[in-house]
Amino acid sequence: MAADLLDKGYLADMRQWIGEGAFALLVAQAPDHLGGALGNVLTAWQGADTEALRQHAHRLRGAAASVGCLALSSAALDLMHDSRPAVLVGGGEMELLHRLTGRSLAALAELAASPVQPQAMPVPPKPQ
Repeated sequence: MAADLLDKGYLADMRQWIGEGAFALLVAQAPDHLGGALGNVLTAWQGADTEALRQHAHRLRGAAASVGCLALSSAALDLMHDSRPAVLVGGGEMELLHRLTGRSLAALAELAASPVQPQAMPVPPKPQ
């Protein structure tokens, strides 16, 4: 799963498009955004509030996807579409979200600290 933790192509494109400063700010804000979204999911789960659990899983999915956290976004999507009431969702799913959040943030910080790799520009064939 480590290879699928981040969408590195998306992140490289975003980094090039928005620039280093904005990318660094986005990465610096990610722990607050993802951590807050995860906290809301956990609160809804602990309160056995199925509707709130799905709503907060949706927000976590979006927050994770917006910063290229592929595995976390996918796990949140699975929770969004889980038909069980919140009271039947196990602690294993919550632990997975927690673990993926931590691993995703670490991988994102590592990527942000790495030097920018130049993007290869494909050369179109010459017309004949």
